[in-house]
Amino acid sequence: NYLREHNQIIYVISNNPRSPKIADMLGISSYFKGFFIPDQANGVHPKPHHSFWDYVLSVDSEITIHEACMVGDDPWSDGQFAENCGLNCWIVDRGLRYHSLRNEKTYRWVQSLLDIQIT
Repeated sequence: NYLREHNQIIYVISNNPRSPKIADMLGISSYFKGFFIPDQANGVHPKPHHSFWDYVLSVDSEITIHEACMVGDDPWSDGQFAENCGLNCWIVDRGLRYHSLRNEKTYRWVQSLLDIQIT
């Protein structure tokens, strides 16, 4: 709600083609402006490939790299995607499974979405 109240746009960028349906089932679809999955466009490769970001930018030209950030739970897919695209990145590591990577990667590491500091 905080992001919506502050006119922040949220997209889901997922390799999972079922993500829109899952969001509907969870009752959270209204939080997102849209969903991007690689199957939507020819020639788009899944995260972490940069072509996925190029596709997102081609659909919404108002997105700027300086205002966008990636929030994910997988350093190899989401984190590497952010690196490939020049995005700031938050990795939500609920179970501290990736603790050993924290010194190797410059992502912002949190245990909950509530821990993300929005400025």
